[in-house]
Amino acid sequence: MNTIIERASQNPTTRTICIGLLCLFPFLVILLGSQLQNSIGFPLDDAWIHQTYARNFLQTLSWEYNSGQVSAGSTSPLWTLLLVPGHMFTSNFFYIWTYGISLLFFGASGFLFSLFLNDKKFPSKTNILLVLLFSLEWHVLWAAVSGMETVLYIFFSLLIFYFLRLGKHYSWWLGILLGGILWVRPDGITLWGPVGLIIFVDLLSGYTEKPVYKIIGPFLISLALYFLFNFSISGSIFPNTFYAKQTEYAVLYNSPLINRFFSLVLVPLTGVGIVLLPGFIAKLISSVRSRDIVHISAGLWVIGYIILYAWRLPVTYQHGRYIIPVIPIFLLIGVSGWLECSDSFRGLIGRIIKKSWGLIIVIVLIGFSILGVQAYSRDVAIIETEMVYCAKWIRDNTSHSSIIAAHDIGALGFFSDRTIIDMAGLISPEVIPFIKK
Repeated sequence: MNTIIERASQNPTTRTICIGLLCLFPFLVILLGSQLQNSIGFPLDDAWIHQTYARNFLQTLSWEYNSGQVSAGSTSPLWTLLLVPGHMFTSNFFYIWTYGISLLFFGASGFLFSLFLNDKKFPSKTNILLVLLFSLEWHVLWAAVSGMETVLYIFFSLLIFYFLRLGKHYSWWLGILLGGILWVRPDGITLWGPVGLIIFVDLLSGYTEKPVYKIIGPFLISLALYFLFNFSISGSIFPNTFYAKQTEYAVLYNSPLINRFFSLVLVPLTGVGIVLLPGFIAKLISSVRSRDIVHISAGLWVIGYIILYAWRLPVTYQHGRYIIPVIPIFLLIGVSGWLECSDSFRGLIGRIIKKSWGLIIVIVLIGFSILGVQAYSRDVAIIETEMVYCAKWIRDNTSHSSIIAAHDIGALGFFSDRTIIDMAGLISPEVIPFIKK
């Protein structure tokens, strides 16, 4: 087995095929588990919001949720546009298209994940085996099959950090990626933290002739277009969700910030992350000692991202889906620290610790991936029975002119073909001032 993996890691074509299969298998397993328990679907009602915008855009070439009413209820315009071809055909082709592009970005992210430990001091087979850590981490797998933009966000963030790892801190492509991720999620602007830190360190070191304009130029163009897009359809520079979610969960601000932070920290630690936490801490310490600014900036981004959400949107429902994008970077730092620590173990006790630690990682990873499949199936069943079924009932039992007020509007908007007032404020921002009352 080791020989096969070793050979595969040395042949680029075989390596790509192996990585694709390592991502394809858990992806299909989780879909099969959902089908066997209930049916194919999405575990989040918000996924249907993207589908509704995508279908309506194809039909009207306008950013509409309700027919004839332009609104900014999609947090991820780029993901919504990628879903549009799925509605070019009748029936349920959009399912195939959505899962297809999700698998594409899931596999591409797995490939990027495998490249981060391209280090001569580690066996080459480690790079391929590392993909299993990514593809079997239950939060990441759940998000990849959720129909949401999270998998695209993960791909962008991994690609940005890969550019930083290669030392391409001042390339046009990095600027394009930093601007492009805004169209995936507005919180993608936080990736400027690691990039800015590296630029700041370069300036302190006397590297003042670096072409910073290559990064700033494309980013500012994309930022201006993003603000213009939102302002043209909603009158504000951010999507409605940016304001609605913070208003809806403002009551959580009553809890101390430190409590909110630790509740969100539990998200990446629920699973194999807790086993890799010592490696994460060890790697950050060693990076500070060696002045490895890329790993330092990546670690600070993970921590800072969680702090930001603890401050403005401290919610942990739906498996902490807002924090899931940091998990791959957390895992990369954690496994890098684990490998470095394991490499330093000596003697019988050291070998026992090394093998035991590795075995625990495998057991926890597989155990939680099984639980993740069950969680996904259960979540899909809940959305299908509580949201999709009700939306179809409303379609079949109310007049076409009915106006429906509801809090969860995803499946309702897609299936009911009725005018909707969104009590959560995502497509009806006029209700936001009344949410807290």
